[in-house]
Amino acid sequence: MAQRRPGDDGPLVWAHGAEAGLLLALSRLGWRLEGIDPSIRLLLTHPGDVTMPAARLHPASRAQPLPSGGGLAAMLAEEAPAVAVWSEGGERLRCLSEIHAQGIPILLAGLDAVDLPTERRPWLRAPAHAALRFAARALVPSTEARGRLIRLGMAGADVEVTGPLGEGGIALPVAEHALDEMTAEIGSRPVWLAAMVTRAEASAVMAAHRGALRSAHRLLLILVPAEPDTDDALAEQLRREGWKVAQHGRGEAIDGQTEVYVVDGPFEMGLWYRLAPVSFLGSSLVAGGGGCDPFEAAALGSAILYGPNVGPFVASYSRLASAGAARIVNDSGSLAQGLQRLLAPDQAAAQAHAAWVVASDGAAASDRLIAAITERLEEGGAI
Repeated sequence: MAQRRPGDDGPLVWAHGAEAGLLLALSRLGWRLEGIDPSIRLLLTHPGDVTMPAARLHPASRAQPLPSGGGLAAMLAEEAPAVAVWSEGGERLRCLSEIHAQGIPILLAGLDAVDLPTERRPWLRAPAHAALRFAARALVPSTEARGRLIRLGMAGADVEVTGPLGEGGIALPVAEHALDEMTAEIGSRPVWLAAMVTRAEASAVMAAHRGALRSAHRLLLILVPAEPDTDDALAEQLRREGWKVAQHGRGEAIDGQTEVYVVDGPFEMGLWYRLAPVSFLGSSLVAGGGGCDPFEAAALGSAILYGPNVGPFVASYSRLASAGAARIVNDSGSLAQGLQRLLAPDQAAAQAHAAWVVASDGAAASDRLIAAITERLEEGGAI
């Protein structure tokens, strides 16, 4: 077992994934592990040629490209992970032997049959599949993957079919006292959230809000800017335009006259998604924003509106849209139209429930992976 580095606060779990969906699923392990032991940290790696989605990592988590060549051994020696979660197939399976040589227990997760060799090839020197014998356990999405791993030499007792390791969201945490206070301030007013809004999108969001106010006069907008340290400038601009604004960062309370509540950064999204039955997920209406992770809102039961420019999250939004859990908008007019439709409680509830169902996919596989990680940490005396 690799030894923890001096000065570290707790054991390190290292997870490696090779594609966006798995990386998003793995990135959320940090939040789950905190519930097991707050001292556990997560290191997430990915191939250098793969774009890491801008997932919101747990504060104790880090993400970086997987080192190439001799850099892997150096990374393992420096980081000393207590357990490794490996989710890349093909020739990269050879890395398992290097991980094993450091005394690190290995869990395979999310590898399907397509990621695995089709047969043993003993005439090749050190074939990639030979390294599979170093895995302590495999959690796979299909019976086909299980059968292939067994044919490649893994013991059947060590291979479990859990279903896909989905990218469904982990419910972001919230301080209960803050939720109670904000709920009391908002009272019975209808509320919607515009999250991670760029400067280029702000005018479209405000035009949609103005349009919605014509039929919902008490409607409150919670506005979270995408760029850090821009809440003061944004609030001042809105006041010049005649909006009645309160600012979270200044400790200003929401009263009956407040039309827009400007938040000082994306640090309490678990609070805002819980308060808002409808969320527009910004950084998506104008090209270049990069999009944001829709499963954070979906996991907390918020109906979703989004623009067409969602970057690496396009597959996630497509899943939600196909299930009737999210609706695409292209400009301020369609945003206003979509918002007014979802202000009807039955419409918002139906779409939010569909979003929650999609976000819950993969929960069983995530639960089994967390249990397997915990078992390894306990066996090694790390927790």
